[in-house]
Amino acid sequence: MKLINQILFILTLCLFSCGKKKDKNNNELAAVKPEIIKTVLQPKTKKVQGVFENNFELKTQEYNYKISEPSDDFSLPSFEIPLTFNTKQLFDYSKAIESDNYNLELLFLDEKNEIIEELTISSNFEVVKYYNVFGIDFKKLLENQEGEELTFTFKNSLSKENLELFKKSKKFQLNIIENSPESKLKNALSSFSRSNQISVVILKGKEVTLKYEIQKHDSYWDTGKKIEKVMVGAPVRLMKKLDFIEKVNLTLPFKDKNYSISITKKQVENYTKLKFSEIENNWNESFADKYIYSIKNKNREAYFKKFVRVK
Repeated sequence: MKLINQILFILTLCLFSCGKKKDKNNNELAAVKPEIIKTVLQPKTKKVQGVFENNFELKTQEYNYKISEPSDDFSLPSFEIPLTFNTKQLFDYSKAIESDNYNLELLFLDEKNEIIEELTISSNFEVVKYYNVFGIDFKKLLENQEGEELTFTFKNSLSKENLELFKKSKKFQLNIIENSPESKLKNALSSFSRSNQISVVILKGKEVTLKYEIQKHDSYWDTGKKIEKVMVGAPVRLMKKLDFIEKVNLTLPFKDKNYSISITKKQVENYTKLKFSEIENNWNESFADKYIYSIKNKNREAYFKKFVRVK
């Protein structure tokens, strides 16, 4: 009995000690806050480039631009910036096409006015590249009174690879453009892996041709699994996002090999035994989880072997 009591006493001490240690770790994690970096940006031009350049302009001022760095490896850095518009002259919204046919582009520039990053959001606020816009009523922007001043706050997650460049950005430019098939394609490509390495983008009718620049030293592609995922997933993901695209040609040169795929919606349907509408409506279960993700995926390997040419 004495021995049992001693064992119970030791176990109680262990549980108490572990509990305190766990609480301490939780408190330490809760105390860690993202690093906030505040900087100032100047507009390259107060003119809003694009379809509304005669109607709106940015207020001439310095804009406070805040970057929040994550405290762990699983979160993305983010920024936020308030932009103030002045109305130069009224816009006749009744004669305009629907608001979701416009895109807002925010360009970040370095000291030489070269683009560091281009962030795009459809004016119907479709989430693209983790982009969120708060407090913007696009129709209100088009219908406000002449001389009125409106301020909107833009927030967005940033790619870690461009974080240091963002910190050094000095200027920005705002564009509002028509949401044409070309701009929709450009918008959709922003979520592609290493999208800044895509050097060729050609849209002809319902067919898209994409080509990555020659890759020699990028460790991102080294394992080969990333190449498999892009070649298998990217064309289908693009056709899912843009219903007017029926065929995608994608080429990725890496080291001494050239990977290419040319695939249509019909081929995807025949291979998966699913209608494309079923893939769109149940993306994760019907295609992404089955053919793209996980380190060793036999379905992805078979799909890759079937459709991808390696030379």
